[in-house]
Amino acid sequence: MQVPCDTEYPAFVSERTIKENTGNIDCNSCIKSFVIQQIPSSNLFMVVVDNKCDCSMFEPITMDPVEIMYILRWPKTGEVRGLGMGI
Repeated sequence: MQVPCDTEYPAFVSERTIKENTGNIDCNSCIKSFVIQQIPSSNLFMVVVDNKCDCSMFEPITMDPVEIMYILRWPKTGEVRGLGMGI
C-alpha cells in the first residue's frame, strides 16, 4: 500500500504592500523589539531584533518538518486506523 508523506513547515506570509513592520515580544518580564523591512527589488527581508532580553526559556521556532497524523476509516469494514506519515 502506498502511503503519502505529508509534512508541515512553519511559514511567513508577506503582504507585499507593507514595506515595514515593527513589534514587541514579551520575554520573561522583558520586552524584545523587532523590525522587519522589505528589501526593494528583491524577495528578501531584513530582520533586526533587540537582543537585550534572555528568551532562552522559550522553544525556538525551527524549520524541522512536523509529522502529520491522519485517522483513516476503511470503507468496507469501518475499521479506524491512525496513520502516521513518514518524514
